[in-house]
Amino acid sequence: MKLRVWLLRWWRFSVLGVAVLLIRLQDDSPVSATPLRLEEAKVFFPEAKKLTRPDGETGAQYVTDGFGDIIGMLLQTMPRSRDIIGYCGPSNTLLALDRNGKVTGAKLLSSSDTQDHVNRVLADDTYWQAFRGLPGEAPPIHAVSGATLTSTAITRGVLRALGVAERASLLFPYPLELSEVADLFPSATRLEPVTSGLGGVLVLDAKGVQLGQILRTSPTSDAVMGYKGPTDTMIVLDSGGRIIRELRVRDSFESEEYLTTVTKDSRFLPSFAGRSVASMREFDFQKEGISGVSGATRSSLAILEGVKRRLSDREDGRADSIHFGFRDGVLIVIVLLGAILPFSPWRGIAWVRLLWNAILIGYLGLSAGDMISQALLAGWAAHGLPWRNLPGLTLLAGAALLVPLFT
Repeated sequence: MKLRVWLLRWWRFSVLGVAVLLIRLQDDSPVSATPLRLEEAKVFFPEAKKLTRPDGETGAQYVTDGFGDIIGMLLQTMPRSRDIIGYCGPSNTLLALDRNGKVTGAKLLSSSDTQDHVNRVLADDTYWQAFRGLPGEAPPIHAVSGATLTSTAITRGVLRALGVAERASLLFPYPLELSEVADLFPSATRLEPVTSGLGGVLVLDAKGVQLGQILRTSPTSDAVMGYKGPTDTMIVLDSGGRIIRELRVRDSFESEEYLTTVTKDSRFLPSFAGRSVASMREFDFQKEGISGVSGATRSSLAILEGVKRRLSDREDGRADSIHFGFRDGVLIVIVLLGAILPFSPWRGIAWVRLLWNAILIGYLGLSAGDMISQALLAGWAAHGLPWRNLPGLTLLAGAALLVPLFT
């Protein structure tokens, strides 16, 4: 009997493991360059007769005609763009360059992004035509409506493959206007760029007196994803550029409901007014006891992380430490109690079961909002566990899956 029980448990575990593996394999399929055939070269170069092997350093493949002369080159954005994620995955784009190194055409080879977003990008001919003539300065390539994150990620991959520097945000391209800070600095008459230190712009009055300094978190924060996307936050500093006067959300791809919850919270963003730039560089979520805005935790913490990275000049987006906060501690306690209670005499007491259910529904469901969905698990299977940023939720998901499998 025990053997049958354990065989059943391992069968369930194996099914789960295979599902994760299949999702992972599907996601990894476009994260490498695609072997090209001569037929693909002829789409851009009809007189092509031969396609060379990929160059070991650049991955480029040269196209030659019947006389052996080079008539062009094919270049893929993978693997350079493997870390550039659109809505939920990276993309691989094929570029055709003439003998002068200018782009003559582009084509999407593969993508791990959602099919609906990819289809919108593929259907926009104007978007693909905008790549012609690169490289050069970052071009005014518009994002595809309804697939902004996907098309922007493809654009960034193309620019990186061509060695074109991204000097401005592709997600939030609009420069700061004086009208946006008129309520903060009523006597301001102009904005002047700062070319040293943290950068940003100086706010000046008619006499040239410095009233304050303003920084935008974008493009540094473009890689910091909230619930649905990144946010561009305005960091308003005092006249000396050392103290934060205000944090104000400027633009965002975030869910409107969650974004409103964050911006309308009277304690979250306003609580950072008066902090020094130096203290924000060393800001520690755990020590400060910051757990985000209830009902919009991920969105609020993403905004805060973008501010920290901008003031710390951290643009690599790498996580070098585990962010363990109060919520994570509560979650771990709940997981441990949840693993103990079913095997203890307390499970047969009615009021204990009712109290436990009230805690789960009231705290996890309504207060913290720490719930697990199939979409969440599929995303983790494809892109890895967020154990550094969400250790408590990761443990909760593990317990939710493993405890029923083996008990």
